Amino acid sequence: MFTRIALRIAVQEALRGQTLAGDNVLDSQISALDLDADGSLRSDQDRPFLSVYTDGGAIGAGNGLGMLFGDPSVELVIEGGISATMGEIDPTTGATIILGVGLPPTDAGMELSLDVMMRQVADALTDPANEWAELARNLITDISGIERSRVGQVTNGTRLAAHELRIRAGLVQDPIKGANIAGTTYEPFLAALAASEKPHLLAVKTAIEQALAGDVADWELVQRELGMSNAQSIALLGTRPMATDTGEPGTLADATIEVEGREGVDL
Repeated sequence: MFTRIALRIAVQEALRGQTLAGDNVLDSQISALDLDADGSLRSDQDRPFLSVYTDGGAIGAGNGLGMLFGDPSVELVIEGGISATMGEIDPTTGATIILGVGLPPTDAGMELSLDVMMRQVADALTDPANEWAELARNLITDISGIERSRVGQVTNGTRLAAHELRIRAGLVQDPIKGANIAGTTYEPFLAALAASEKPHLLAVKTAIEQALAGDVADWELVQRELGMSNAQSIALLGTRPMATDTGEPGTLADATIEVEGREGVDL
């Protein structure tokens, strides 16, 4: 759904350049931190990284397909990882240090680096001056829980450490096709995508705008939002255009009432 996409993008851009990971902030790249077939932890990254993705969540309880656009919940997951192979030579001391971090690739050095990086994540996401973080905050309606966990393992002699942050959050409703997004959270989000001038973000903007475009009547917006059948819509709203003899939509002005004993009365 679009709000999940928007949240991932806003969080990624909010974190980019704000932590020890630098610009190495990944979108849903599960292989950045994964398990081999034998259960060993591995990473395909060559420098400290953050990976942002949205995990499963509940849409909510209801009795109509309109719940597909309803107030969903999601687990926003941010993983940070460092491996002992992510090293470079310090030109001053000649010692091996973690690339972009400056600490030795020891257990203590990697653990300290991860603690610092995940604290930087928290600082970036709560920074009032971070425009992308503000967009992310506006996409979230509530937070029901936050969990932190760590993973450390030696695989084939290579040390790998990672921290995971899980934020359980409720999200704003997805826009309905044809709805006017002016004044909604989506208006500044699409403007931020345009202002970024990044090709992949511009492509996301185009895709969302094309999916939402359409000349939709008010009654149809309500029907879509509630996920009603045509019969349910007519029974509830009573304002839908009626079909004329030509099959084209009509109005009450086109209808005729037949009353027993009297000629038809035009409305």
